[in-house]
Amino acid sequence: MDTLIPNNSVHITGGKDLEIITGIPYKIINDGHYLDNGDADYGSYVTLCGHNYDRNDSKYSRQIWYIEESANLGEYRISSNGKYLDTFGGEHEFECRMNYESHCDSPYYSRQLWPNEGWYSRQLWKFEIPDYQLKAEIENFKYDEKINDLESYVTKVTSSIFTSRNQSLGSNKLGITLSEKMQNISSWSFNKSKEIVFLDKLNVDIKAEYAGVKGNLPEIIKWDNKTISLETSKKVKLDETNVSGKYSVEIQKKEDVEVKIIWYKVNLDVQFTAIAKIMGYSDRLRKNGSVAKMEQVDVNATLSFLRNSGFEGTIIGTEGKNVLVEITGNVNIQGALKYEIEKSSVVIPSLITAVDDHIVDDHVLV
Repeated sequence: MDTLIPNNSVHITGGKDLEIITGIPYKIINDGHYLDNGDADYGSYVTLCGHNYDRNDSKYSRQIWYIEESANLGEYRISSNGKYLDTFGGEHEFECRMNYESHCDSPYYSRQLWPNEGWYSRQLWKFEIPDYQLKAEIENFKYDEKINDLESYVTKVTSSIFTSRNQSLGSNKLGITLSEKMQNISSWSFNKSKEIVFLDKLNVDIKAEYAGVKGNLPEIIKWDNKTISLETSKKVKLDETNVSGKYSVEIQKKEDVEVKIIWYKVNLDVQFTAIAKIMGYSDRLRKNGSVAKMEQVDVNATLSFLRNSGFEGTIIGTEGKNVLVEITGNVNIQGALKYEIEKSSVVIPSLITAVDDHIVDDHVLV
């Protein structure tokens, strides 16, 4: 399979770069009309079409154009369906047509070169990217310092699991089995992030380092449903705090006994920053003129896609074909840090029994 054409910025006279990238598809538009290759047969005339064909239309490829670098700096070739925009040596008011590729040693090579020097009015063309995808992997979470001091934010919650009253004159010994659970949950939210609108457009995988009540556990979150927030759509149940065991409880005469679990619970929002690795995908032109469908693009094209998507966040660098951006948000931590089992008892002040209309304290008349 032939090598993919590099995705470089188009260079214009004067040393500037345009927001146009080589080797990815564009629609070329003037005043709402789309440049059409006329089926790209040899010699077919290039026309303007008032209809914008979408990807599912059989005529879609007629409006797809690629910019390719030439051997001359600042001059480019424009191709569509494997044929090249060619002047055929024409001059003023001559119509351009589609032609086979001319190599740099051909006397007709210059007929397929288009310098970028700036045009006006009827010669101004808009380059529109018709179809691309962005994917993101979010990782390297860094949490606020509160994450290391969760015990300062606990609330004691009491759960009564066993009560008994001994109304007899002797003691009783009872066995009880305790089995209680407290779910520990963390949920990540980008609702407070200025990038939330942008993230809604992405396919997002989140490799979150679990910040919670039972230590650090890696967890991959796939965020598919963008109509609701990540916080609502993905509650990550990572662990449980379990209380279990058998206990013997002796209840003295005239005694109330209650066995309780005291949970040390936390429910806390912790701010974080994270790194999103953004990857761009689009059709790409190969050096042999064929098109590779939805291949990952080079970093210049990904940067162009980000700007085209309206991204206004912080770009912190690049890594190979990927763009690294900073993402902000918060993680909500809920669960039990620890627990205690507590037995409490109260001696009943008086045991009152009614027999034959006589009120007797502490014993029954016979």
